[in-house]
Amino acid sequence: SSATVRGVVIRGDADTWIVRAKAEQMMTVSIRSVEDNAVFTVQGPDGEYLQDAGEEDEARGVTNSLPFDGDYRIRVSGTRGNATYRLTVSIK
Repeated sequence: SSATVRGVVIRGDADTWIVRAKAEQMMTVSIRSVEDNAVFTVQGPDGEYLQDAGEEDEARGVTNSLPFDGDYRIRVSGTRGNATYRLTVSIK
């Protein structure tokens, strides 16, 4: 299944989205923004960031096999100024 949400993050702020998934499912997350200034992180139920989706990565698109059942926290923020974005999450 997949879902797309739209939002705006004000400079210095962030939006958080929660996605429930199961271990060994594949999660693909991608983000598009008008000024290419929106990025995300994905944090697992254990508190660890998924590969290539940590605080230092400035992720705009990743696919990972999920290590645990539970809630995954996707945090969207802007790299500069306000960011108008479209976030798509797919789980298979």
